[in-house]
Amino acid sequence: MIQLLYGRFYRIRRLSCDISDQGHAGVRRQRVYLILTHTWKVEEVLNPEEYYQRVSRCLRKHICTQPSDYVVAEAGDVQQEGQKRKRASSTTSAADEDLSYLLNDRETRTLRALCRDYVKMHGGTRRPEDDSNLWVYLGDSAAYKTWSAVSGRLPTYRRSSGLLWSPHYRRWLTGREKLASLGFPVTPAVAMAMGAPMLGVKDTKRAALVAGNAMALSTVGVVELVALCCYRRLS
Repeated sequence: MIQLLYGRFYRIRRLSCDISDQGHAGVRRQRVYLILTHTWKVEEVLNPEEYYQRVSRCLRKHICTQPSDYVVAEAGDVQQEGQKRKRASSTTSAADEDLSYLLNDRETRTLRALCRDYVKMHGGTRRPEDDSNLWVYLGDSAAYKTWSAVSGRLPTYRRSSGLLWSPHYRRWLTGREKLASLGFPVTPAVAMAMGAPMLGVKDTKRAALVAGNAMALSTVGVVELVALCCYRRLS
């Protein structure tokens, strides 16, 4: 469709990107970006696909995250998300640090089945509760094994309400943490490093919704950098 609409006047370059190209190896977010440049007004001085790979190799050499790096939620975030689900399920007991009491029957069965599979996969030598990088998606059947146990990466985020659960932390990944994994400045340290204002995430439901369909901030930045470096205006 893009070719049909713009192919007559624009040169179209396709970049297949993954957030791991920018060092975020602990999460999965694949996207395709198109760079359109006017054939009469702009010339290509570098191959954007090759240049993108060069930049990505440099970044991966210095940065390599894992799922536990994104555990940045404050106590208030966890309590707020727990309180919202508690009100929805009419549950009134148990401690706020362990949110497993808020899981419904289907989620509990899925979690138990995946934990058994994890133990079996490691020959009984490792417990899921000891793995801070293990996150399992409770919105699918356990048969699909939507987890980080094999890839070492958080499963692809969805816009559904399914929970991404950690047996180690005994809670799900919060909206703030999903945004953090996509490179958004949701903590003071990250905001300072980026030289940007901190993104407010008081509404945890809204934060999770934004993360569910958002582009990775670091990937967008690199694609823009590549586009600016690889083309120049014809005089």
